[in-house]
Amino acid sequence: MEKVRRRGGKGGIPTGLIPLGIIPDRLSQGDYRAVGVVLKRKEAPKSRECILFLRGLGAVQVVSPGEKNRFGGGTEPMTWGNFALYQSTHRMYLKGVDIVEDFLPLRRSRRSLSLAVKWCGKLAARLPSGHENDGVLRLLWGSMKNVSLGLSPLLLDVRFAWRWCGVWGVAPSMDFCSGCGASLESSRGVCASQGGFLCEDCSGREGAARRGFAGAEAFAAVKAACVSPRDVFIRESSKLDDMLSGRDDLKSQLEETASLFYSFLVLV
Repeated sequence: MEKVRRRGGKGGIPTGLIPLGIIPDRLSQGDYRAVGVVLKRKEAPKSRECILFLRGLGAVQVVSPGEKNRFGGGTEPMTWGNFALYQSTHRMYLKGVDIVEDFLPLRRSRRSLSLAVKWCGKLAARLPSGHENDGVLRLLWGSMKNVSLGLSPLLLDVRFAWRWCGVWGVAPSMDFCSGCGASLESSRGVCASQGGFLCEDCSGREGAARRGFAGAEAFAAVKAACVSPRDVFIRESSKLDDMLSGRDDLKSQLEETASLFYSFLVLV
């Protein structure tokens, strides 16, 4: 298997070297390079262990032996770089990293930093090790770019969770009731449940497993945040934020809906 090649591209994740072909259960011994992000770091007495999320390789655990500051900020969580790796007979080692984006503006905001840390933590816990997940990697890159613009963390979290579900094929429809198939546009109230979104009639039936919101206003905010193209979302986010201002009930409903989306990913 040819291990690396160079590929260009505009927009999105920075260009770098990526593995070719189908990833085997065990990579052959040798050197690799891949673009990605540090999701998690753990300090050990004589080394530093990191979970990297890499293009073409997915989530991988690597070890950086020696001094803890050997690569400077290159092993900080949320740092994107071009990583030089070595696969031995039993584990993968980090040989070097060229930082391409450290998202310093994002780190200066407590709310934005907390959201990015939350995403990296969920990805580290739920991504299958050694399986390509480039769609989710692109989503994380774009979402972190959105966070660095200072957009509403609550709206961004709902958007990220639903779009992650979409990449994995488990996103609930926002157009039709998951119970009866009726259009949700004409429903006076919408309820979130473990099966998806329910119209007012279905959510009112005895025994319906309710969760999240039951109001058309909150559903409209969630739909606008999730399905809008990036440029539209950025342009309209201030209006959505104004709508949430002082509305603790709507904020709570959006938080519960984001949690519901994340619960779909546990079942995958």
